[in-house]
Amino acid sequence: MSKFIGKTEGLDPKKLSALRKVLKEAGIEGDIRINSGLRGHDEMLRIYKSRLKREKLDSVMPDLPKSSSDMIKQMILKTDYKGKDSKIDIVYSRNLGKKKIKEILEKQLVKDGLSAIKSKAIANKVLKIRSDFGGFESGHTKGNKVDINRSLLNKPGVKDLLVKKGYRVLDEEKNGIWDIAFPEPGKKGSYEILKSKGKIKKSKPKSAPKADMENK
Repeated sequence: MSKFIGKTEGLDPKKLSALRKVLKEAGIEGDIRINSGLRGHDEMLRIYKSRLKREKLDSVMPDLPKSSSDMIKQMILKTDYKGKDSKIDIVYSRNLGKKKIKEILEKQLVKDGLSAIKSKAIANKVLKIRSDFGGFESGHTKGNKVDINRSLLNKPGVKDLLVKKGYRVLDEEKNGIWDIAFPEPGKKGSYEILKSKGKIKKSKPKSAPKADMENK
């Protein structure tokens, strides 16, 4: 019998079974690898460092004043991280919106002596990282979502069925994955595309059904 393989540790078996059932109904056969499931602190920090390197901020951060580098780290991790044993309080939440985050960071960078042009460039890189990495605000920290290779799922009918069943799918084209959030009460299924420049394009399903909580 086909099953999920990869990073399944810590994930709810019932939710995995329900998702596998939906994918099988959509015609996806065989074992499916989960690239990212429940994320612990080590995994969060690994992704944080890889995102800094991707945007070439790893070479910029050491030269910034501490106030600016600390703010950037907090904006990406969404918390003032003090270590594994410290309490995780969310800061610079996505609820603030991109415009506000950009405004706050640019103001701090300029205050610390950077030019407006350089401040804007750095702020844009931070926003790009935030667009595909939720830090400690991500549902991955609670095991509420999984990442699967988009090449396995990007087939006719799959996204529509997932949306119909209440799953929220973020298609990360550049990273080659579908970030799939499990159904939650009161939330409708959705499908959005994260473009290469960090912009999200919303896509309406053929119908607008409510979440199917039997598949949560």
